[in-house]
Amino acid sequence: MESIRDSVLEKIKEGHIVPRPKWHFALMHGLLWGALAVSIGLGSLAVAFSLRQLSSTPLEMVAAASRGRWHSLTIMLPYLWFGFLGLGAFAASWLLRHTKNGYRIAPAWAAGGSVLASLLLGGAIYLSHADRPIEKQLHQRLPFYAEMRKGQERIFLSPEKGVLVGRIVELRAPDSLVLMDPLQMRWEVDTGQLRRFRAEEGMRAGILGKRTGERSFEAKKIHILPPLPERLPAGLRKK
Repeated sequence: MESIRDSVLEKIKEGHIVPRPKWHFALMHGLLWGALAVSIGLGSLAVAFSLRQLSSTPLEMVAAASRGRWHSLTIMLPYLWFGFLGLGAFAASWLLRHTKNGYRIAPAWAAGGSVLASLLLGGAIYLSHADRPIEKQLHQRLPFYAEMRKGQERIFLSPEKGVLVGRIVELRAPDSLVLMDPLQMRWEVDTGQLRRFRAEEGMRAGILGKRTGERSFEAKKIHILPPLPERLPAGLRKK
């Protein structure tokens, strides 16, 4: 009667199976851990960018431009980065299960650990402002990302609800300014009701108040918003 050992050896000979060298397994193991680190890093950037977007959006503007509590939430949530966070958690869970001892960890614990690691690292990136130069490069070199950020700005353009957003293109003494909105429309903004505000031409601003005409607005409060990076010329984006 043929033993199991002899049967296995026979199959190895028939299939011309050659044992893989030890370095092959070491390389695959290293690649798995590298991919795991990349997935957590991607999730960390997603957390940092999400925190930056949420912290730079005045709640007064959100409340004024929204149609209710739930709509306010949908306005503020950076869906793209939440999607990347979820993708990073899924990838980290899958990759961890393929490491040497990863099979011992339940998928839910692996995904939860990945999210926790991304939250902690992403929080550190946000607090150190290390996300800003990365987002600047994304904005300058990826046209779809720049358009997405402009689209988020257009959400707050609701002059009929008392919210105006855009870039200050001209300061007119003593109590008015000209704002260019995301649709490239110029607005004459009356700032006479404001006691004091500091603004310069080129700054992004969110203005709360009321519409007084076709392209005129009366400001009751002005929020200076973080600047959006300028797009690079087409010839420089690929370098």
